[in-house]
Amino acid sequence: MTKAEQETILRWAADEDTVSVFTAHAPTKRKLEKAGYRPAKASTRAGVAVGWFYRVPLAELRWRVGAKRARKPMTEAQRAVLARARVARDFLSADKNREAQMLPDVSG
Repeated sequence: MTKAEQETILRWAADEDTVSVFTAHAPTKRKLEKAGYRPAKASTRAGVAVGWFYRVPLAELRWRVGAKRARKPMTEAQRAVLARARVARDFLSADKNREAQMLPDVSG
């Protein structure tokens, strides 16, 4: 099967709570089956399965579009602000720990 024939098609309508998935791509088939889905039907050619149909609950579908965007590098000013915030957080945390150690033990 050519790469062009190894397609995956997702189909759902707004009034449906399941997504119909057809795949002729073996890695996608493995991923669906690893997630616990079993094909509802298989498409065959000369007695050999070449495509599989699945029904996936819409609530379980995760769809991501586009590549993950690279973050812009931080400026020196941004680094300084983060460093000051980190120092302040650590100082407050240490101060709270000191106060807790100074309180008298009132347990029975």
